[in-house]
Amino acid sequence: MERSRVSSKGQTVIPKTMRDALGIKEGCELVWRIDNRRLVAYPVPEDVVQASIGILKDFPGLGTEVLLKDREEDLALDEVKVKRLLERE
Repeated sequence: MERSRVSSKGQTVIPKTMRDALGIKEGCELVWRIDNRRLVAYPVPEDVVQASIGILKDFPGLGTEVLLKDREEDLALDEVKVKRLLERE
């Protein structure tokens, strides 16, 4: 477990082992948040778009096959609705 002190200006030093492990370098931007009374910091990637590529590849329900099946079901429901509307006329 690493420790650091907070200065009178609210500054602290991120221990070198942690900077190295997370790739935090001079000028790196951090995002801060409070999570269940804990302070959490995340380094912001230099190229957010590049860092996001492939982020959802293993997320269930977002595969092309699933999306196409959902679209086919939506189209079938639309056809039923249109048929009912035409029968009323």
